Amino acid sequence: MIIAPESVVLTSQTRKVSPKSALSSDKYNDFVNETGTDLRNLKTQINRILETIKTGSDVNKVWENITDSDNNHGLDGKSIYWDSSQTQKESIHTHIEALEAALSASISSGQSAASISFVYPSGWAAYPNVQLALSKIISDLSNISISGEWFNNSGVIHPSDSSGVQDVILGNTTKANADIVLNADGSAIFNEQGADVDFRIEGDTNPNAFFVEGSSDYVGIGTNNPTSHLDVHEPTANQPSAIGVTNPSNPAGLTLLAGGGSSDTQFGADTYVANSGAGGLYLGAASAFSGNMNLQIDSNNLIGLGSKGAVGTTPQGTLDIGDGALYMEERTAPTVAANSGAIYVKDVAGTSTLFFKDNATETNLLDEPFDKSNVAVKAIPTVGFQGGAGLSIGDWLEAAFFPFLPATISFAGDGLQEKGLSSNTVTLNGSVVARDETSFNTFVLKDGGNNVINTFTNPTGPNVTTNWTFNRNVLANETFTISLGVANNGTPITITAPNALSFYYPTYYHVGATGQNEAQIKAGTKAIKSSLVSSNTYTTSNNYIYIAYPSAYGALTKIHDPVGNIDYISAVDFVATNGTLQSSPTTQSWTTADSTSVTYYVYRWINLLVGTVTLQLDFS
Repeated sequence: MIIAPESVVLTSQTRKVSPKSALSSDKYNDFVNETGTDLRNLKTQINRILETIKTGSDVNKVWENITDSDNNHGLDGKSIYWDSSQTQKESIHTHIEALEAALSASISSGQSAASISFVYPSGWAAYPNVQLALSKIISDLSNISISGEWFNNSGVIHPSDSSGVQDVILGNTTKANADIVLNADGSAIFNEQGADVDFRIEGDTNPNAFFVEGSSDYVGIGTNNPTSHLDVHEPTANQPSAIGVTNPSNPAGLTLLAGGGSSDTQFGADTYVANSGAGGLYLGAASAFSGNMNLQIDSNNLIGLGSKGAVGTTPQGTLDIGDGALYMEERTAPTVAANSGAIYVKDVAGTSTLFFKDNATETNLLDEPFDKSNVAVKAIPTVGFQGGAGLSIGDWLEAAFFPFLPATISFAGDGLQEKGLSSNTVTLNGSVVARDETSFNTFVLKDGGNNVINTFTNPTGPNVTTNWTFNRNVLANETFTISLGVANNGTPITITAPNALSFYYPTYYHVGATGQNEAQIKAGTKAIKSSLVSSNTYTTSNNYIYIAYPSAYGALTKIHDPVGNIDYISAVDFVATNGTLQSSPTTQSWTTADSTSVTYYVYRWINLLVGTVTLQLDFS
């Protein structure tokens, strides 16, 4: 079959026919008249044939449609056969078939009809009348103009080149009104007019491998009666049907499978959505494949819901509900199999109450005894204690009487140090009380420049006290810090304790005879004070009382006996360097261990204290 181009038109010009042989004049005239009539009729018929060719008729048969004016078929009209024998007629048939093949080839290959090469068979010269008729046909065929796009090449129909008309339509003469449109760019439209017609593709064994039902607009795979927009059907009884989604990197992919029924020994009547690979299965109403999924079944068959259904999260149990709550409607107690249990909500006096039931016993979870009801309390809540909104009874009792007791850290030791020493080893020490804490890290001591000067072994807990100590030579004011990282019941923090060491020149308390010098007074009791405010208890036997302190603190204004409530400020005077008493402020220059010169106020009792005397004196 070929489709002839629309542009094929048969034309001819009026021509005279002259005799080629000595024919009788009446026969000649009859021949001319009849042949001219036949040829005109032949041209009309050929044009009719070419119109038929346009609609897809078989070129090799169209010549059978030719009739002369007397309705004789083929080219065996009387104008050609009028003086031919049977043998000649058979030869003429053969000759016409060759001419027919040449014309068909010309139309198929796009040649001009004038290029048809035709050679008369030998022996035809004896039949000038037949030669004349056939020459006339060939002459007229030379005026056929053939130009078109589509050709039949060894059974393959194709355009002659890449330009011009190459699209194909069926059902009309324009694309807009056609039923089927096949475009040269590979696109295609079936049922362009939207008619209620079906489209079906048949497979090897399935007559409905692909089916579009025109009346419903539904698509069926395996069925010619789809009941939804896409209906996948396995027509063979007891066989499962499935949809698979895979790619080269994930050949297992996703499978949606419906079992074949009760006789399907593998899947039964169940329906499956599964990933048979090593990955997980995610479901959600996300706008994109991201973390915004709502449900996952991971490769360990753990189910995550809510935030635990998101891509990249890991469910921590068989069912893990992240950032959400599990809602249950009230029901009666269920029947529970052995070695199993059920949690459900049941109405109790108009209140939805949570229950647990195994195969024998139903338990109201809100009436469960408090598990620390026989444990010594750890704290007593203060007046107004709230504990937090929405706490259960057990949680409130836990928060009020059994709260998490955090670890504490301390820095022991007096921060006042003697100034003026050439060497001063200070013992820095303290303790860590773990209480409820069990996790510790980074136990370090830092100097005033925030430099780590020692790292200690982490303590242990709970309820363990760990002491720490470190010796350091310190000669000037400096603040040290001990610090420790703790888990703090899920909120990690670092606990710290500082100790500021402050250096002052000493205050001296002394009992002795008159005229005591610097060395003798320093041999008495020494105390490190940050001001002139101090206190001391003296015991003397027929001696004098002395007190010496840095003059930078200022002069004394009061010496108080708290026992007798007596002020002895008038009972003392300043002692000069030469040992004499002065009523006005007088200083002495004393030297410290590091050779620093420091001025001191030195006071002495004016009168001898006779006998054994004990005095508690507060200086200010």
